Amino acid sequence: MKVYMPPGMFRVIGVRKPLFAFGKLWFTTSLNGIHQLHVGIFDKVKNELRVWKSRTIRPRIKMVPDGISYHRRNPVLDEQRWKTVVSVPFLQNNP
Repeated sequence: MKVYMPPGMFRVIGVRKPLFAFGKLWFTTSLNGIHQLHVGIFDKVKNELRVWKSRTIRPRIKMVPDGISYHRRNPVLDEQRWKTVVSVPFLQNNP
C-alpha cells in the first residue's frame, strides 16, 4: 500500500466516513514532532486533509553521518556531522 505526504501547509479536519469514499493513506508530522498516519481525502483547493481515521506511529528514526567539520588549525578538533533521517516505508511523492 502506498503512503502519501500532503504538500506544504494544510489543516487536518476530522469528518465522518463518507458512504462511497475511497481514501488514501497520508503521513503527517506536526510541529511538535508527532508522526501520524491518516486515512482520508486531500482537498487541493482548500489545503485541507479530511480524515476519518488517524493513528500515531513511531517511524524508524536514525542518525547518519553527513560529513566532517574540519578545524582550520588543529586536526584533533575535527568533528563528524550527523543528520536525522526519518523513514516511512512506501512513502510516495505528492499525487
